[in-house]
Amino acid sequence: MGKRKYDRYGIVRFVMVLLVWICHYNILMEYPKVELEWVNHIFRGIMSIIIKVGIQIGGRMPICFFELSGFVMYRSYFFKICNSQIDFKGYMWKRIIRLYPLMLFSILMASCGQWLYFFLHGDWWTGRKNDIWHMLISLTGVSVGTFANTIDTVNGPIWYISVLMICYILFYIIIRYSESSQTKYINCILFILVGIGIDSYGINLPFLTSHCALGYVGFFSGVILGKVLDDEMIEKKVKGYAVGVLTLFLFVLIVFRENVFLFIGQDVYWLAFLLFPSIIIFVEKLKISSWLENAFFAWLGKISFSIYLLHVPVFIWCSIARKSGGGYLQGWLEISFILTILCAIGGSFIEPFLSQQFDKIIKLLMIVVSKEDA
Repeated sequence: MGKRKYDRYGIVRFVMVLLVWICHYNILMEYPKVELEWVNHIFRGIMSIIIKVGIQIGGRMPICFFELSGFVMYRSYFFKICNSQIDFKGYMWKRIIRLYPLMLFSILMASCGQWLYFFLHGDWWTGRKNDIWHMLISLTGVSVGTFANTIDTVNGPIWYISVLMICYILFYIIIRYSESSQTKYINCILFILVGIGIDSYGINLPFLTSHCALGYVGFFSGVILGKVLDDEMIEKKVKGYAVGVLTLFLFVLIVFRENVFLFIGQDVYWLAFLLFPSIIIFVEKLKISSWLENAFFAWLGKISFSIYLLHVPVFIWCSIARKSGGGYLQGWLEISFILTILCAIGGSFIEPFLSQQFDKIIKLLMIVVSKEDA
């Protein structure tokens, strides 16, 4: 059985999710102290850089998630949609069956943890409200982006899925109904500009929120990047660009270390338009894909989505144990271990099972509804 086409990005996904995880751990857990006495000085230095990078830019990583999604969607569906090889229903169903089952599981896991935390300690974990209304809105997957005022979600990271679904719909409409090939790319660029405008002017309207801005800029930048890398005239020139940007980033990281982000800035556009495209170009054009497509990196990529959706629910349950006297859960390594095991199980077993059951239930409901209509 052959490898999946985009297995080469497994390690990229995992690193991005790891940075998000570090950022959220630092923000959400009550004791974000990191103990590293058990490692030697060199490894401790490397770990301190990784932790600092995660704390500084982990919260900005979703724009890179969007960009990779846009890039992959261009490669996978652009020409299929153009040639009417897939209809809207089939296109969206594949997206829903991939994203929603594990999202629903993560919401239930977070809700149960929140309710137990409230029952034991009399307040909500980190102050995030988790009544029945917020849980139901979270389960719909439209709590972020669809409304002008963002509604608190039971599991914070699911906002990414809400906005990603909007981007998927817009992508299909643009590619399917734009009159010419040139118009398709112009419309994608327009949505990048719309995202920048939302962010710049603080617009807060349905489908025009700050979260949507990240999605539009990242996703449609990924689509344009896919087009650029398909152009033979440009292809020969982008290798030097990628090497140059990554070399500069590593130089600044090594020289400035603690003040690196004061030097280069934390703006999401720096990530969306410079660093992340350079990583994609580096992977695509410098012939290292065979090294990146090994089974272990592919497995890391496979569990990355589970890690992203389940890490906050795991933090909730760890906080319950710790606040109730479970001192053995106070360390970084213990929480890392629990999170990794749960997400590995989720990625390998829970997610496929939930997807299959979700598919069966929805198809059964559709059969029942069609019979009633008849």
